[in-house]
Amino acid sequence: MKNRKGKASGKEEAKSPPPTAPPAVEEQSEEKGRCPGCAWQYWSFGIGVSLLLFAGLVYFLSEHYPDGIPLMTQKGIWGRSIKASGGLSSLKKTGKKTGRKDAKTKDTRVPESAEDVQRLWDKASEAFDENRLEEAEELYKRLMRLPPSFSSPIFSSASVWTNLGTTQILKGEMEAAVETLLKAVELDPDSSEAWHNLGAAHRELQQYTQAIPAFQTAAKKAPSQRGALDSLHALGDTMRLYPELLVPAIASYNAALIALYGTTYAVPELPIIPEGVSWAPSQVAYLRMGLAELLLEVKDGQTGGNYTLPCSSVKGECDALALEQAYEIERIGKEAGLEGDAQFEDLLEITRHLIAAVTGSKDVEAASDRYVEALFDDYAETFDASLQALGYSGPAEIRRGVSEVLAELPSDQLPPPGPNSGFPLSLVLDIGCGTGLSGVEVRNLTRRLWGSDLSAGMVEKARQRDLYDDLQVETLVVSLERVAREGEGSRAALVVAADVVVYVGILGDVFEAAERALEPWGLFAFTIEKAPESECEAFREGNSTGWILTRSGRFAHCLDYVQGLCRKHNMRVVLSKDVTVRFEEGKPVGSQLVVAQLQKERKPYR
Repeated sequence: MKNRKGKASGKEEAKSPPPTAPPAVEEQSEEKGRCPGCAWQYWSFGIGVSLLLFAGLVYFLSEHYPDGIPLMTQKGIWGRSIKASGGLSSLKKTGKKTGRKDAKTKDTRVPESAEDVQRLWDKASEAFDENRLEEAEELYKRLMRLPPSFSSPIFSSASVWTNLGTTQILKGEMEAAVETLLKAVELDPDSSEAWHNLGAAHRELQQYTQAIPAFQTAAKKAPSQRGALDSLHALGDTMRLYPELLVPAIASYNAALIALYGTTYAVPELPIIPEGVSWAPSQVAYLRMGLAELLLEVKDGQTGGNYTLPCSSVKGECDALALEQAYEIERIGKEAGLEGDAQFEDLLEITRHLIAAVTGSKDVEAASDRYVEALFDDYAETFDASLQALGYSGPAEIRRGVSEVLAELPSDQLPPPGPNSGFPLSLVLDIGCGTGLSGVEVRNLTRRLWGSDLSAGMVEKARQRDLYDDLQVETLVVSLERVAREGEGSRAALVVAADVVVYVGILGDVFEAAERALEPWGLFAFTIEKAPESECEAFREGNSTGWILTRSGRFAHCLDYVQGLCRKHNMRVVLSKDVTVRFEEGKPVGSQLVVAQLQKERKPYR
């Protein structure tokens, strides 16, 4: 840089010895006390010293005033400062030079008139719009230093703070953004934009309980704007993944509904979408579904802490409110003409299954294919993390059970190995494979591992594990029938179904297809959720089906019912034991591991 070159040059000249002058001149100088021929030497020395002093001054200023030298006026220090020469950095946009022609001649003058201030505001807005965030931040900070007495018909002091906070959010400076936006809402408590952006900064810092009131205030200040409503909905979707944030998530959904209608409850007399609000009816339906699902998780006596639950946690009241949300979704579909929309039909299927689960309906014999597909496609991205949080161990329990059975069976009753494969089992079929968690457990048992699931999203996740030799998107029964068509000697030595038959009530078709898909002495290993003993006692007396649809939306079965199906389809239960495959609300979900073996004499391979 220029200053540094000047500094180096000054040192060099100061240290250089003066050139040797002619003897005659030296004698004349001694006689008269002066040296006319040496004047240029003194001039050169003086320039060198001056450059040294200037360089020192520049260094001092750059060290003590890194943001520049503030200009003083009669009113004190205000306006943007001017940095020392050489201290300006080039403008940046996402880490690269912008290439703007004015990058080296940035205007850093203090605005002296309303026109100057407006020009500065326009430059800041232009830099923000063009993603030149460093420049925008600097310009907004210059505007912040205007004297308090300044006013503009175009923008307010609060809008400067709001835009600066927004710039800081985009730069990833969330803590600074929170401080800036708190000042913005202090200056203008009615600014929906400032409140919304404050909520966004809190959300990015995972300060969810601070984000909710900020978004809620934004929605109140501008109910016709969808930004705060979208954010409240999205915040609820995020928090619902964490059990400890159940009540704040409910509060977030609830705040959005109150902003829309003034109440959480469905009011048929109100329009589906209030006038002036740019939301679509399907968005309200998804919002109500999110709230309904969480209301079903409220425990008896649970308090809202800093939040007020929209229902009393007395048993039944939150269930009733959840059902009201579900019935309102059906009304939205009819009145808005959404019943032919594919995505909305998926939501309706989930809604109907929820209603059946909460009311304990006996009319639903299995979760519909559409329900399972929609549920797990939506669940695919967070499936593994969610099950880990629940302490899920279904696949591991199946692997331990199968290994125990293989170790105890007589050698002439073992499932078939693959020809010269070196593996204990020829083909393993993982039905309802999900993201491949069971595949991780059984891969080393077999030469061939096939998997299937009704959810394309789940199958794609399983494919990414690179464990399966074949993966298909299909139902349980279709998958079993496909393997059955492989013919004798090529069917499954083991079929595994971890946490799969819990989405089917009547299991007859599954067991019939499994019988055809297994090789002689083949194994069928699966987990079930235990039905209440009262239900199983009624089944033994001939007064029950042997299965029920639970509030969770999954089916629970009696072991007696399962054993009866095994006998009917030529299988023998070789292992059954109580296991804990998951925890819900901190309590183990009663489950059983069952390993059944097809009772047929094994035929020799050809």
